[in-house]
Amino acid sequence: MLKYITLSIVFILLYTSCTNTPPEEPTPVVRDYELNVYDNDSPTAEFVMYSGGKGQSRDRILEQFFHNRRLVRRFVDQDTLWGFIDTDSTLVIDCKYYKASTFEHGYAFVEKNGLKGIIHKDGKEVLAVKYDKLWARFKTPEKKEVLFMYLQDSSWGFASQDKGELCRLKVDSLFNFKYGFAVAKASDKMALTRYDGKHLTEFKYDWISTFSEGLVGVRIDEKCGFLNEQGEEVIPLVYDSYQGFFKGVGCVKKGDKWGIIDKNNNVLLPFKYDEVYDLWENGKFTIKNKNTKKCVTLDQIYSGKAQKILAMPYDKIDFFENGRALVTKNNKIGAIDTNGRVVIPLVYNSLYQDYETPFFIAKKGDKTGLLDSTGEVIFPFLYSYMDLHVVNNNTLKYLEVRNSRTTYGIVTPKNKIIIPLEYDWASVSKAGYAFVCKDDLWGFLSLDGTAKELIPIKYVELKENKQNPNIVYAYKDSLMQQIDTFHLSK
Repeated sequence: MLKYITLSIVFILLYTSCTNTPPEEPTPVVRDYELNVYDNDSPTAEFVMYSGGKGQSRDRILEQFFHNRRLVRRFVDQDTLWGFIDTDSTLVIDCKYYKASTFEHGYAFVEKNGLKGIIHKDGKEVLAVKYDKLWARFKTPEKKEVLFMYLQDSSWGFASQDKGELCRLKVDSLFNFKYGFAVAKASDKMALTRYDGKHLTEFKYDWISTFSEGLVGVRIDEKCGFLNEQGEEVIPLVYDSYQGFFKGVGCVKKGDKWGIIDKNNNVLLPFKYDEVYDLWENGKFTIKNKNTKKCVTLDQIYSGKAQKILAMPYDKIDFFENGRALVTKNNKIGAIDTNGRVVIPLVYNSLYQDYETPFFIAKKGDKTGLLDSTGEVIFPFLYSYMDLHVVNNNTLKYLEVRNSRTTYGIVTPKNKIIIPLEYDWASVSKAGYAFVCKDDLWGFLSLDGTAKELIPIKYVELKENKQNPNIVYAYKDSLMQQIDTFHLSK
């Protein structure tokens, strides 16, 4: 009986022990890569193409996903190796490359032991890692297909994403690779070459640039002209210098004078100017001649108005904006209308046209005043500096002004002082308050005429909330660790 009881107890204890066993701790996930890319080990190869990151720091671009891939790294001995994860943090391309780029158009550059290659986002090598140098360019301006130019063991050639290597060329070098064309050099002479390896010209040119609007500039000895995409000389080599074509026109030099031609070599602006600059901005040109500087547009060139503007007796003519152009003669500035009639007399030392309003800020001597578009003085010349605060329908509401003692304040268009001229800086905030500084400390004042202190002038920096400028963050220290938040209301 005792034996039975003992066995029963042992069984119960064993059963209890088994049924009350605590659950196993989950095995921690061990990542075999590191997300941090913020140090000097980040890939810095000259071929790295950071896509989609305009206006962002390089580190911020590296931490982003492109084509659902993000760069990560692993440390092995003394080396840093790079790979890629997908959006669920799975390592989909192992960390095995010494350098890598972000993915662009489905591919990325990679490097091992000083040699470069191209991989697809699935990790497959588009071009084996065996090239000394690689370049990527779009095949057409529509940016739908990417081509590659490579150098391997002194051998130059082209490749594509789909077909790999397309050709190898017996040339000394390839360069100026763009839109499926490159310049091939052999025995100190150049030829225009296509991505399939076909030379479109003989090796006879001393220089070939890159294509711009279907034309490429070339030079033999000291004479320049243009080829089309078939390698034909469509503009003869009769010019002494050139700029690329933009919006159908190009600046060229003949002798020591510049002019403008179209793609058919028709002269749009005669060769009589010392310098002609295509600003590559909406068809704008700056033209210098005999110490004068005048600005015209492509529309004015086509319409014939440009030569009339260039013949006007001024030292400087700016572009027309809102029917007005600033002009200078003997260091005095005024404005003319589109008919050349003087609307603001040339009596000012400086004149600034606020293109978003009909006003002109003028300076006479050491004082600044305000004019309307007809030249009438609408605010007297009292202050050494002014800036405008304009509300809807071009209504002038406040002027930010400075006196000769370099102290700032804010006044109304009738010169009623709203904020006294006693601050190191004063301006109108987005929400319509006075933003002031004194002795390097900042605060907000009201603009109702009382200059009431809304935010004490004791903060090292103030920042308005971007979504709601009535919310202001006030920082007490330069490290921005102590902050007060203000909710303003009028």
